Amino acid sequence: MLSNKLIFGNMRNLLTILLLTSSIARANSPLSLIGGQILCDYQHYYSATGLSQQLIGLGLAGLAANTDIDQGLQDEWQQHLRGNTTNRLSDIFNDYGEITQYKISIPIYVLLIGIEAAYPQQPLASCLGIFGNHALRTLLVGAPQQVALTHLLGGGRPQTEQSQWHLFKHQRAVSGHAFYGAIPFINLAKQTQLPLIKTSYYVLSTFPGLARINNNKHYFSQSLLGWWIAFSAANAVWKTEEVSKKPYTWSLQLRPYSDGIYLGLEAKL
Repeated sequence: MLSNKLIFGNMRNLLTILLLTSSIARANSPLSLIGGQILCDYQHYYSATGLSQQLIGLGLAGLAANTDIDQGLQDEWQQHLRGNTTNRLSDIFNDYGEITQYKISIPIYVLLIGIEAAYPQQPLASCLGIFGNHALRTLLVGAPQQVALTHLLGGGRPQTEQSQWHLFKHQRAVSGHAFYGAIPFINLAKQTQLPLIKTSYYVLSTFPGLARINNNKHYFSQSLLGWWIAFSAANAVWKTEEVSKKPYTWSLQLRPYSDGIYLGLEAKL
């Protein structure tokens, strides 16, 4: 059975970070606009399009986890693909994955936003600020789902348990390294317009999850789901940016209120 202390400890730590970031966002600071942006991000993440995208990832992961696919892929990797090269690469990306965990990465993202505010005329500072803003928002949108599904679905580690989903039985159904490690690379990919560099960043975004498979810490479905949540959350964040750049159209609308019906102008995208 799961340790209740572990579950509630993780939930408490994440809630603390979310509340702290929310408080900063409401303050009179360079982060003051992020609160409104995050609300829009959540609207896009849980829209019909966003939920459809998430269900595709959940379905693919569920198929792999609850059939022989996960175990077959794990055996194939460990017996035929794993070697000195994959072990060295996995060590690098596993260490990188540790740095991208929310306790370390959130202060880094906030710092990058602060650099842009301190040097608003510098192109490099602007690029760093844009990256920090989008990466922070991607984390805050996707992390609650990553934590919830990790415990809810109940998949185990390859070393000790099977990948099948048994509600609340284990706490490894979604790879945290795959999720947190993918966020920087996916946002860098979305930030660049050069096809070759964009593709390279997307490929690199899968490496933290592959490292966990190589090290026999997670099954394919668990790494896939961690990456997919990061990808879906980043899509929601960048959808907010896309919508915010569209011009408003104005129209006359009749609106009923408690003291009567009023005619007014309404802005719509």
